[in-house]
Order: sequence, then C-alpha cells, then structure tokens
Amino acid sequence: MIKFISMLFLTTSLYSSAGAPHEPSIKDLIYPSINAVIFFSVVIFSLKGALRNLFNKMSLEVSALIDEAAVKDKEADIKLKKYQEKLDNFDNEVIKIEKESADQIVTFKNKTSNEAEESILRYKKDSMARLDGEIQSLENEFAEQFVDKLIDVAKEKVSSNKDIGSSVTKNLVSSLN
Repeated sequence: MIKFISMLFLTTSLYSSAGAPHEPSIKDLIYPSINAVIFFSVVIFSLKGALRNLFNKMSLEVSALIDEAAVKDKEADIKLKKYQEKLDNFDNEVIKIEKESADQIVTFKNKTSNEAEESILRYKKDSMARLDGEIQSLENEFAEQFVDKLIDVAKEKVSSNKDIGSSVTKNLVSSLN
C-alpha cells in the first residue's frame, strides 16, 4: 500500500514535470486518485465475497471456541463446587467413617463372642452326650460281665454240689410246666 502511494506521487511529479514548467498542486492528483478509487473499488468488489466468507468462517470458529470455553467453564464450576462440598464435608465424613467403624467393631465383637459361646455350648453338649454314651456303654458292659460272672459262679456251685443241681433242675422243670 505504501509502495502504491509513493508510486502515485512519483508518477504525478513525472507528469507534472513533463509538460510546461509549473508548480505541483493538489489538482495534479485528481486523475491518479480517481484511478486509485476505481482500482480499490474493483479489488474490494471482487474480494468482497471471499472476505465475507473468510470473516464468517472466522466468526463461526470464534463463536464455537467461545461456546466450548463456556461449557468447560461450567464443567469447571461444577467440579469446583463438588470438590468444595467434599472439602466442607470432610470433617463430617471422617466422623461418620469413625462412627461406622466403631459400630462395625462392636458388632464384630458381639458376633464373635456369641459364636464362641454357641460353639462352647455345642461342644459341651456334644462332650456330655459322648460321656453319657460311654458311661451307658460301660454300665451295660459291667452288667453283662456281672451277669456272666454270676452265671459262672452259679454253674460252679451247681456242678460242685449234686444236691443243689437236682433241686435247681426240679425248680426249673416245675416252672416250665
């Protein structure tokens, strides 16, 4: 642009010096100015559509960037509020977690002590039942051995003494009838 204006002055000075000697005046710039206006009008008219499209495209890109920035700003505000709430509730959350853990500890202690007591009672019942079974078994075995021994003693007495054997035989026969 600067080159064009300097060329315009240069040509006007050449035109003015080519003819009769006279002083340069502003009137000498009228025709070159008209040519410049026509030239710029043609350039602007021919580039108007392209420039309009370029500016429209740039305005769409800028508006898209602004919209994206607004969305990101809203997201950042939401995250900031969320984290701020978390920070504000941090002490409450710590107290809540401590309370829950204390409750869980108490529940666990109660549960394990109840389970231990139930296990002890169950083992006690099982061992008492086992002991009762063994005592009953020993008593039965003792009674059986006692009866066997009694029968053996009775057999000996009956076989050693013939009078007792004959009286036992008579009693047995009479009880069968």
